[in-house]
Amino acid sequence: MNNIDQLLEATYRVLLIDWPGEDCPRRLVRAGFSVFGQEPSGWLRYEVKHYQLHKHQLAAPPSRVDLVFCYPPFGELPEHVGTARKLAAKVFWYQSGTRECFH
Repeated sequence: MNNIDQLLEATYRVLLIDWPGEDCPRRLVRAGFSVFGQEPSGWLRYEVKHYQLHKHQLAAPPSRVDLVFCYPPFGELPEHVGTARKLAAKVFWYQSGTRECFH
């Protein structure tokens, strides 16, 4: 078992910040994680019913999360790291984006 497998086995609650599209939260929920989101409109909890992703508004952020996955512009990282700390996240996963490859 590698470190990523161990990390994911110890993860139950995931917070997504600035992720691209609905595929990410859908796949995480279907994999068995409790998935939360932070959007400009507020905090969300996701669930999948009948193959459809449903968003539920929350009045407050989750009390804690195990992993924060974010996909923001670089300048917003300090704010999101602060959010991860407040929610006692053990892991902060920053996705820097994709890069086109030219042959």
